[in-house]
Amino acid sequence: MVSALPISLLFVKNNPFNIPTIIGYYVFVFCTTFLGSIANFYVDFKWWDSSLHFYKGIFVGFVGIALYKLYIPQKARKDVSRWVIFLFVLSLSVIATVFWEIYEFAGDLTFTHTMQRGGNKDTMYDIIFGFTGGIIISLYSSVQKLKL
Repeated sequence: MVSALPISLLFVKNNPFNIPTIIGYYVFVFCTTFLGSIANFYVDFKWWDSSLHFYKGIFVGFVGIALYKLYIPQKARKDVSRWVIFLFVLSLSVIATVFWEIYEFAGDLTFTHTMQRGGNKDTMYDIIFGFTGGIIISLYSSVQKLKL
């Protein structure tokens, strides 16, 4: 189901996501499920989890830019403040990080007990790295406002 979602978007008439965004999604899914869980990268490389959270922050930021382009008409974009774009993209990245951490917590309570190996310390590092990735893309989006 997770893998079918982006493919189904290709058949939607007004798909807001370009091919690199969809490929980026599959890279994330591959890195988390296959490399992270099946190939034990989460266990073998301490930096793997934080790197994926950083990537996720960046990726969701780009999704935010695509949604901005979809829902804000071209004529109205010149009147949108750089701060609004910055806060929108950052908020989307941060909320995705929070939802992911809730998913990890719920997964540990119900199924695996291995998603948050470091407990609170792991959660805080994940949030910090997701936030950092979001900040980078938020800055990019506010600087590139006129080209969006």
